[in-house]
Amino acid sequence: MNLRIDTREQRPLDFTGLIEPVRIVQGTVPVFDYAWAGDEALFAVERKSLADFIESVVIRDRFRRELEKIKRARAAGMSRIYYVIEATFHDIIRFDYSRFTSGRVHCELVFNRWRELDYFHDVHVVWAGDEAGAAHAVFLILKSRLEDLKQQQTGEPAHD
Repeated sequence: MNLRIDTREQRPLDFTGLIEPVRIVQGTVPVFDYAWAGDEALFAVERKSLADFIESVVIRDRFRRELEKIKRARAAGMSRIYYVIEATFHDIIRFDYSRFTSGRVHCELVFNRWRELDYFHDVHVVWAGDEAGAAHAVFLILKSRLEDLKQQQTGEPAHD
């Protein structure tokens, strides 16, 4: 299968360093950023830089849009939702929050929003460390999806 990258992705991940080569195609992924071509309506992965993740969860309108995106994904039949972040969990503490002039944005707010996404919205957040880690994480999540699809077709366990 071909790994589809949504055409709206501004800085697509580089998958050339993976152990298993993948064929990349650009196209529409209805919700989120990366999926297997042909399966993009049922399973896709969202990728974010740390700054984008923080802005997406602390700015009220952006957080509302993220929750709507999650709701659309669930309505489309996506039972699992993954956000792959190009940072470590600890990077939240070291982030420069001075860009938010209200003074109300800080690491505890981000931690609480992460908790809400995980616990109340069942969004799996993967802290991939950096861009190369994000490429590996996206690929491994999509590989698990491919194994699951094969298992559904054959009836054999996809993993031990």
